[in-house]
Amino acid sequence: MALAAAQRQRSASAVLVAAVLLSLSLSLSCVQAQAPHVAVPPSAPPKAAAAPGPAGGLSAACLNSLLNMSDCLPYVQAGSKARAPDKPCCPELAGMVGSNPVCLCELLSGAADSLGIAVDYARALALPGVCRVATPPITTCAAMGYNVRLGPSPAPAPGSPSPMSPGGSPQYPAV
Repeated sequence: MALAAAQRQRSASAVLVAAVLLSLSLSLSCVQAQAPHVAVPPSAPPKAAAAPGPAGGLSAACLNSLLNMSDCLPYVQAGSKARAPDKPCCPELAGMVGSNPVCLCELLSGAADSLGIAVDYARALALPGVCRVATPPITTCAAMGYNVRLGPSPAPAPGSPSPMSPGGSPQYPAV
């Protein structure tokens, strides 16, 4: 009985994420179609590198990848008490790393915030290690212009290892 309730909740979460993403995608398409073209004067300074997605959010290419990782959401949501990700999460993460790893940079740079999804970035950064999925180093995201968030996260318990080693490189492969 409890298993069926958990599966219904997971399905409801996936449907909610899909509905939000579809709504956002359609809204942005309408806004972009109606927005007048504004020419930038040549003397304007270049903008700082930002996530390439619409309105600073996820790019259209990464919306589908986020939907495919909906089983990871209960684990990486802020305030989650889950001890481990749901079983389908790790293969979904491996699929994203294999097909579109730049989406991890977008997600970890806060693009999900624009969708109203509160992410615990410490858990999100630890997910590749938990899933034993090799990812490019986190410095790859910075080199591509993404500012990966390392917090907020709860304070680590005394004596527990930090997700970042003193040398600045992750103890586990993480993007």
